[in-house]
Amino acid sequence: MQSIDGAPTSTHRYTRRRAALIAGWASVLLVSGLTLSIPSDATASGIGPHTSLDGIPASVPLTAVASAVLAAKSWTALPSVIIPSIATASSDGVNLGACSQYPVLTRKVCNLGDPTGTKTLVVFGNSHSVMWVPALSLIAKAEGWKLYPIVREACAYEVYVNLGQFWRPDNPCTTFYTWAKTAIKRLHPDVIVMGSYYESPGWIAGEEQIVRQLKPLTNRFVLLGDDVAGVTPATCLAQAGATQGTCARHEGSNSHERQAQEIATTRKVNFLDVRPLLCDDEICPDVIGGFIPTKDSGHLTPQFSAFVAPALALALNLGGRNTIKLVPVAVPPIKPVWPGATTTTTTTTTTTIVASVSSASTRSPR
Repeated sequence: MQSIDGAPTSTHRYTRRRAALIAGWASVLLVSGLTLSIPSDATASGIGPHTSLDGIPASVPLTAVASAVLAAKSWTALPSVIIPSIATASSDGVNLGACSQYPVLTRKVCNLGDPTGTKTLVVFGNSHSVMWVPALSLIAKAEGWKLYPIVREACAYEVYVNLGQFWRPDNPCTTFYTWAKTAIKRLHPDVIVMGSYYESPGWIAGEEQIVRQLKPLTNRFVLLGDDVAGVTPATCLAQAGATQGTCARHEGSNSHERQAQEIATTRKVNFLDVRPLLCDDEICPDVIGGFIPTKDSGHLTPQFSAFVAPALALALNLGGRNTIKLVPVAVPPIKPVWPGATTTTTTTTTTTIVASVSSASTRSPR
């Protein structure tokens, strides 16, 4: 079947590993067997949202974004160590193997969280949900949750629910979705997380229908926004003379986030805009904290997904009722130094997290 998921189906490859989250972003080491502890102010029951994973503050990946934006505005040289490497980044995506229902419906349900967890988290969707699994796995293990991916890549959401006239009723995506609803119902999840995918023509109708159908199967449903589409970062980074400034994307309009939020508001579920994990001051750097954030135009690398886990954990607020909104705050102005720039100062923003009472909130239009 033709993929309409926005990525070549041959590049969904995943090496099972977890990134060590360290205080700093100049260089990061990948370490297997990392165990995350729950800080004293955090509990799986949701008494209060925690502010770190294994002592790494949620602000570390967020500050890394701001630092990368400042580096882009200053045309700073690329870091000497970049993870994944520029040579391998374009093929370094998250692949769950037999725990995914792509390309074959295996009907295998895997727990990638805490084996003895007392609560259950399901991540549902296509590759734009799969890309969050490294982060969600770290979060689930830290907070004592089981994590079950019920996913099939290479399917747009309108194909799951068989909208439109160009797909057979027995297409593999619809077959998966029929099975998925039964599988999710049997798991009795406390929370379902689903990643949005904005690039297919019928995404709004498809996403709305799925949210409506899956919401009754869980106590709480969280709809994530999509990441920022653009060119493959490694393509730019491999060019001679590439710098932080030459390899950065413009964030663009947030109209899709507003549409996704409208779906969440209409269906009375949570929404989380994830763009602050990738962009600030309308700039989306191709290297953040020493990581290449995406392998292509729209999928996180597994290393970067793991790196943002502390911020995502606080924003998801798994044990609570609402997500916690990612919002930008002002930082000291800088003088841009790229060729031909004027000497006027420019104010940028960094990103922090503040509590929000809204269950479906997004950033203000820019």
